[in-house]
Amino acid sequence: MVASLNEDSFHCVVRPYLEKDFEDYANTLLKTWPCENLQEARQNVTMAVNRTRANVNEEIWAAEVEGKAVGFMLLGFTKVWGHKDEAFNNEAVGIDWFDVHPDFQRKGIGNRLLRKAEERAKDKKLSSIFMHTSTRNLEMINFASRNSFRFVKYLKEFWGKGTEDAFLLVKEL
Repeated sequence: MVASLNEDSFHCVVRPYLEKDFEDYANTLLKTWPCENLQEARQNVTMAVNRTRANVNEEIWAAEVEGKAVGFMLLGFTKVWGHKDEAFNNEAVGIDWFDVHPDFQRKGIGNRLLRKAEERAKDKKLSSIFMHTSTRNLEMINFASRNSFRFVKYLKEFWGKGTEDAFLLVKEL
């Protein structure tokens, strides 16, 4: 049934993350991140949830279809875009941990999550959104391009020594 869904054939709600979403989030990360097993995916969800609990400038949003959370994003409201405290002149919305379960990709879930990020930016009177993505993540690069993000910077080993290179992508609202 899931494979036949398209954007117009189901009801999707984007809402704040709830504790009941934990297993759905872990199962999504297991399929979208380089997690070796469900235990590692659960540890990553715990890390994301703990980040938002410790920082009032971060939020997790979930996209729910038919009672199941199928997409997630962590939003941060900050000037800092880099790991070495590189920063914009003005505060922006950073999209991090942007994941949609593979069974629901290319069905508008990512677009709905992105609209929520834009809405949150406007709520906070911010004029830009940014994200990082691996230079090899062509699906995310294409998604960002279709949604008016522009390439700003090439980041060598962005996630630490020996990790992948990344792009900093920015969208002006």
